[in-house]
Amino acid sequence: MSYILDSQLEKILEENAPFGDLTTQVLGVKNRHTEIVIIAKNDIISSCTEEAVRIFELTGSKASLISRSGDRLGKGEVLLVAEGECENIMLGWRAAQGLLEYCCGVSTLADRFTQKLKESALPIALLFNTQSIPSTRKFASKAALSGGAMPHRLGLSDSILIYPEHLKLFKSKEEARNQISQIKAALPGKKIILEARSEKEALEAMQFEVDALQLDRFSPSSLKKICSKIQGLKPEIALLAVTNTEARFFEEYIMEGISGIVSGAIFYAPPAELKVTISRS
Repeated sequence: MSYILDSQLEKILEENAPFGDLTTQVLGVKNRHTEIVIIAKNDIISSCTEEAVRIFELTGSKASLISRSGDRLGKGEVLLVAEGECENIMLGWRAAQGLLEYCCGVSTLADRFTQKLKESALPIALLFNTQSIPSTRKFASKAALSGGAMPHRLGLSDSILIYPEHLKLFKSKEEARNQISQIKAALPGKKIILEARSEKEALEAMQFEVDALQLDRFSPSSLKKICSKIQGLKPEIALLAVTNTEARFFEEYIMEGISGIVSGAIFYAPPAELKVTISRS
């Protein structure tokens, strides 16, 4: 699981209450001892509960972790409990709830996709990439991992992914081919992935010494056709299908010949529905 710093959680708190909680202050209840319980309203995969607990701790409250990231929860099951002065509980409430709603939504959708792949009995991995909402990548990545997805690319620094735009910068295909061969020799522990967005680009990619071909913007029917052609030419190349951000299309990309599905939909999952109870204790 990814390691998330307190400074990132403090940013969430600061954004939510840059000058404190005005409502709690004017009501005159800020010092009253209060308990909050966050509960699943539907079946979900729990995610980032550890960070939600830490948010309450950063406000000065005492919090208990009831479910861990990756736990499968049913309706009515508790994610966390926190107690402390009302002012502190209220400061942590919306920050923690918002984080949990987003992250549990991501992990639950990732789990749904993972189960679909298992049902297919095909050896296809569920992968996530860098298409997360800006500034949420660490949380989103942890949530996706909690739901069974695996990282395909976490950023520009961890992988070699050659886009068609990169190839246009070379004077010739031969120059590009030579450069890719040099990269292969210089970084033997790194896989080289090339992206193609058309059948023409995919077939041209066969001349390069790459480990995987990322097939983007293909319809399911076009994808099936090009997979068959590439398997006949270079069966050793792993084929990765990139799907768009609409979850309803995911199942159409489950097919023979694909090694992994890179889903952009995971990070745009509907938020999980959570119930919050707050009481004087």
